[in-house]
Amino acid sequence: MPRVRRGYAHVANNRYEKWQMYAIGGSADPIIYSEGNYFVAPDKRSSKQVTKRMTTGADSKKWKWSTSKDVFMNGAFFVPSGGAVKPLYKGGEAFPVAHGSLVPSLTSSAGPLRCYAGRIC
Repeated sequence: MPRVRRGYAHVANNRYEKWQMYAIGGSADPIIYSEGNYFVAPDKRSSKQVTKRMTTGADSKKWKWSTSKDVFMNGAFFVPSGGAVKPLYKGGEAFPVAHGSLVPSLTSSAGPLRCYAGRIC
């Protein structure tokens, strides 16, 4: 689960399930762009929010946090703020991001490698 302090984060094509406090958190004026993610909220009613701002000050409502092409399941929700955010890439740094509905198939074989001594991993 990313926690961003200052700076910029582009969170793309991830699957988040059963988080405890938040799926994406931030403090100290971060810029967060959530794009094409798949969020499945936990059953606990108080933990449905994807985002968590690590402050109670009024300034946190001005932080730039936005979402695009994300999928929200089981009551999950994202609280945007501060207007639209777009990727801050130049030239060849940009990359394609799939719609969040494709994340389950994109991540279906993700996880640790199953390696055994004496065999190619």
